[in-house]
Amino acid sequence: MAIARQALADRLSEEIGAGKVRAALFSTFTFGREFFEKVPLSLISNDGEWRGRFPVTVIVDRSQFGGQGWGYEIVRPPGDRLWHAKVVALAVRGPGPEMSRSTVLAIGSGNLTRSGWEQNQELFHVSAWPGWALPEAIQEWLREPWLRDSMFGRWTREEGIATVPRNQRMRIVSSLKKPIWQRIEASNRGFEWNEAHVVAPFSDVDNDDALRGHQGRKFFTTLLEGARPNPKARLTVYLRGMEEEGNAAQGDPKVFEKLRKRKEIELNLRVVRPAGDRFLHAKLLALRSGRRWWVVVGSPNATGPGMIDPNGNVELALEFRNIGNGLPRGLLPKSYGIFLQDIKRPIQRRVRRWLALESAEYKPTKMENRLILKWIRNHGVDDTRVFLGDQELDPKELDLNNARVSLSKIQERAVKQERTLKTVPRSSTATHYEPGFVPIQMSADELNLPGLDDEERTADGWLELLDGGSALTLLQHDVGTGISGAKRLGRRGEKSEEPFAWKKRVKDLMIILRGFQSQIARADSKQEVEYLRSIVVKTWDAHDPEDQ
Repeated sequence: MAIARQALADRLSEEIGAGKVRAALFSTFTFGREFFEKVPLSLISNDGEWRGRFPVTVIVDRSQFGGQGWGYEIVRPPGDRLWHAKVVALAVRGPGPEMSRSTVLAIGSGNLTRSGWEQNQELFHVSAWPGWALPEAIQEWLREPWLRDSMFGRWTREEGIATVPRNQRMRIVSSLKKPIWQRIEASNRGFEWNEAHVVAPFSDVDNDDALRGHQGRKFFTTLLEGARPNPKARLTVYLRGMEEEGNAAQGDPKVFEKLRKRKEIELNLRVVRPAGDRFLHAKLLALRSGRRWWVVVGSPNATGPGMIDPNGNVELALEFRNIGNGLPRGLLPKSYGIFLQDIKRPIQRRVRRWLALESAEYKPTKMENRLILKWIRNHGVDDTRVFLGDQELDPKELDLNNARVSLSKIQERAVKQERTLKTVPRSSTATHYEPGFVPIQMSADELNLPGLDDEERTADGWLELLDGGSALTLLQHDVGTGISGAKRLGRRGEKSEEPFAWKKRVKDLMIILRGFQSQIARADSKQEVEYLRSIVVKTWDAHDPEDQ
């Protein structure tokens, strides 16, 4: 178990190497669209070259979804539990004729935001293995109906993705069916610890059972059940430093005051000070039993909902079992000792979104293209305005549950580009709400790629799309002349000073099609095959003499 200080994007890039990602699953609590498209999505799609040509599914908590673009799919889990799990799962195809397969997996604490990947003090474990296989904890998610029909879920069934064999030293666990605490070996009956380290940016609150509605079991109370008083077990808690200077730490003083009174433990409190805008967000539990250590890292905080409650958050964690008589160097964060009076309970400011739509689905037909909307109970046009991009949808078409909205050509393009509806309250008294968002669901046959439905693209424009942007170089090398980029990206109907040279065009097309064969050879998903087929067909149609 090696510890390295490295940006997550760089670490993933190392594991991908010269290979290409063929499918991806992300899971997060909060989601930053602009950051995701700029960094993680560009990382796995070669700076956008392959964007939209293989399945990319992102799981985002319902209350945190804030819109999406093209080239990936957002899935929102059912709203009865907070979705807090963080993971990146990548299926990679190796370079060269052997086309080897490998799986890259990252489990940790960071959300799919700039803060989570680049700013906060986070903790991730990145691993890789040959072949395409997923841990049982992820397979457990994929059996759920709301995720089974996702792009990534369908891909795993089409490819027959296997389950990773059990590892005696390392185990990935999810709280989808049972709490994390019941899943890990360190909680088994008879397990006793004599030293514990808890890295807890967020920890138990004295009245969190009333606020959260969970069963009232707190993490620290449960943890102490396994303490071995011989003579005393040592518990060290690392808390998140606050913005003020000094040793101010975030937490509930009442919780730690009760812990300090427990006779079976020796409590040590430490603070991890922020470095600029880099705040502690890592989560870690390390327990020593005898001379061996057990370490748990991942998404759960040191709270009842995160670790104990069966109806609490959905979390994902990685347990390292019986790893030796010493913790890896660098695992615990740099910290400073503090007193009980240094702990301050912060004021929680939660974003409240106007969530009025349960779902939105794009339904194309031969006659017209529609959006089918379903309202959340007690919401409707009386209290909500619905926007597609910058355009508000007609309230008359939204005045029924399962409303059917007929789309214009402009709206249809906006659906495929944005894939999101925005809801805002009508009443001025509801100004304290942030806009709500709902992803627009599409069938697997609907390619989430701009431009493929653009019937106005010129023959030059389709030729460039067919060649992936490198046709100009190919033509200059092989033919000795080229076609200007301005003409290539033009629209049908634009006048050209030169006649359409059919003989030369056929030669150009044949050269590009020979280069196109390498893309066909690398295609290994139905979505990618359909993308390539569409480009070929429409490029050919654009060169139809009868249509010119």
